[in-house]
Amino acid sequence: MILKLLHAIYTQFTGNAGLTSAFPGGMSRDTAQPGASMPYIVSEVVGGPLTDAYQNKISSDITIVFKAVGCASDSASGHDLTYNAIKAFIDIFDDTNLTLSGATNYSMRRIGEPIPAKLEDDASSGGKDVWQWSVIYEFSVN
Repeated sequence: MILKLLHAIYTQFTGNAGLTSAFPGGMSRDTAQPGASMPYIVSEVVGGPLTDAYQNKISSDITIVFKAVGCASDSASGHDLTYNAIKAFIDIFDDTNLTLSGATNYSMRRIGEPIPAKLEDDASSGGKDVWQWSVIYEFSVN
């Protein structure tokens, strides 16, 4: 179930011009690709599947944290630019059921608001401040 869900998330991401524009560094699983442009987003499975069965159907609740990472530009702080990128992600993913191959995403919910964290400055961009905004979703799949 988890792999099918991750494929569907990636397909949703790459099929949306607003998201690929907001994240020129793309989407990765667990860790960013070396040399990825900022901002980029990383998905990490942090819980699940919590599984139950009812009337011969197996249902799983899978928790994924999405981490948007970005740095400052000449005109805006890394804090604000990265928040705007994760906001674009939230606007697309909130209340969207994904299309999975061989399974059904029948429910999803965001758990809380995005949370910021200051990361180490980016030496490759002249020491600009780097921020991460994280948001957690729970996907119910059967």
